[in-house]
Amino acid sequence: MRITLALALLIACAGARAQTDKTVEALVQKVEALTKTMEQLNSRIETLEAENKTLKEGQETIQQDVAAIPPPPAPPAPSLNPDIGVVFDVVGNLTEDSPDDTQEDEGFDRFSVREIELNIGHDIDPYARLDATITFSDFEDVDIEEAYASYSELPLDLWGRVGRFRLPIGLSNPKHRDQLFTVDEPLMIRRYLGAEGLFRTGVEFSRFLPQFNDKLTQQVRWGLSEGGSGEGGTIFGESRQHPTYFARLRNELALSQNDSLSLGSTFLAGSGDAFHNEADVLGWGFDAEYQHKFGQYRALTLQAESLLQDRDHGITPYAETQLLGYYLLANFRATQRWSFGTRYDYAEVADYDPFALTGTDPEDYPYNVFRPNPNDDETSVSAWITFHQSEFAQWRLQYDHLDYANGLDDDQLRLQATFSVGWHQHAIK
Repeated sequence: MRITLALALLIACAGARAQTDKTVEALVQKVEALTKTMEQLNSRIETLEAENKTLKEGQETIQQDVAAIPPPPAPPAPSLNPDIGVVFDVVGNLTEDSPDDTQEDEGFDRFSVREIELNIGHDIDPYARLDATITFSDFEDVDIEEAYASYSELPLDLWGRVGRFRLPIGLSNPKHRDQLFTVDEPLMIRRYLGAEGLFRTGVEFSRFLPQFNDKLTQQVRWGLSEGGSGEGGTIFGESRQHPTYFARLRNELALSQNDSLSLGSTFLAGSGDAFHNEADVLGWGFDAEYQHKFGQYRALTLQAESLLQDRDHGITPYAETQLLGYYLLANFRATQRWSFGTRYDYAEVADYDPFALTGTDPEDYPYNVFRPNPNDDETSVSAWITFHQSEFAQWRLQYDHLDYANGLDDDQLRLQATFSVGWHQHAIK
């Protein structure tokens, strides 16, 4: 019995010893894992401390560099100098006839600096702006083409200007020569309004009408100016005693993303001379322009413009009192560099006098005897090609065939070069 008890105790002691050894072995493994984790943490702490040190050194370097940068200069004070730009226009003209045979008198068979435009503009104050265009030429005196002050925030949403400016008649007259598709103004403009169009001193107001359609924009303009026509113009007399009244309605319609249509109508009332009523000549103008864009540069432009005169008295005993002039124009911008187009002009002669046109004496033609019968209208056909060197330079070659009222005709070939530098209030066309 004693021996049995001793064996049982011995076995129990052996089992307890084995369990103790397993526990100790597990504890040793945990201690080893903790030791490894501590080593990793210590290594990470050392790495972070090194990075922190590097960042501090970099921050100190940046602070030193920033401290070494000089302070920015104070913003410049608003300039009081006006914006200035120059448009340089050179034309070479080769023609069959002499100036005595035609009514054209600018640059026959010669190269000439037809015009230098000096454009000046600047804000007068927050409410007004001053713009001026002074022209120089090698065969004309210095001229003030435009000089006006404009106000953009008048009561009733009005825009106004006062001074000398191009009257808003149709599409071509308000534009400067470098804005035209052609070398010269249409025949209708030259014969009725003046060689370079009609610009006079006056006052003008305009206003956009309320929109009832997102695609339609309408603007109405009206005002008055001193009377008279431009150089060589016949619609009004030479006297500036009586004023000229004008009004215009312009409608801009966006047909699609690439198509637009502009329709306009113009009314004029002025004096044919100083001896009649101040509004004995009425003018009615209608114009339309359609444009289709094929891309960034390619575009087709179609223009038509007319001006009908209704006069109380003819300028000569032989002249009609109702006169019509118009032109049709097409211009295609084929590429970024090249464009070409054509124009047809028609103008009835306001100062028609068959004897003066033929250089004959009425007394040489008794009653019921043959009299000279020259044309009472003039026509012109033009074609051109334009090289667009850049936004600020272009070259244009234009051919014109003219049939004059005196029965003669003429063929002209002109080369135009236009350059612009500095500020100008319109981009060259």
